[in-house]
Amino acid sequence: IREASTLFSFGHAGAYDHEDDVTYLENDKVRIVDIGDADIIHTDTMKSHANIEEGVRAILAAGAVPIVLGGDHSVNIPCINAFADQDPFHLVQIDAHLDFVDERHGVRYGHGNPMRRAAEKPYVTGLSQVGIRNVSSTARDGYEDARAMG
Repeated sequence: IREASTLFSFGHAGAYDHEDDVTYLENDKVRIVDIGDADIIHTDTMKSHANIEEGVRAILAAGAVPIVLGGDHSVNIPCINAFADQDPFHLVQIDAHLDFVDERHGVRYGHGNPMRRAAEKPYVTGLSQVGIRNVSSTARDGYEDARAMG
């Protein structure tokens, strides 16, 4: 990911589409910047999440659209939290799992529950979940809770 992103940091000529005769991502119209990794403290999830949220907020403050790649399922939560002072939005998730567990092994902000936390945010107007499989996507209570929340 990091190696590929550096291709854009030195001024990319864009992506030419020969069928439509148009160039996308032209350097004079679009800037793509890699701001690097968020500092992750493996023994402190909350501090790691704060660092991720800070990075996404900085991107938003610059008027840019954040694209976050890598990390585990818990990375979604601080990314979504960073939008708290932005306009309300509808969230699209592409995944095989609902990620709607309320709590797993005493953890509410980690693996299996980022979409549940997103649905609780007043600035998330709705969720569209694409690719959810029918077997082993979630436990019954997560499925029923997701249906009940719309």
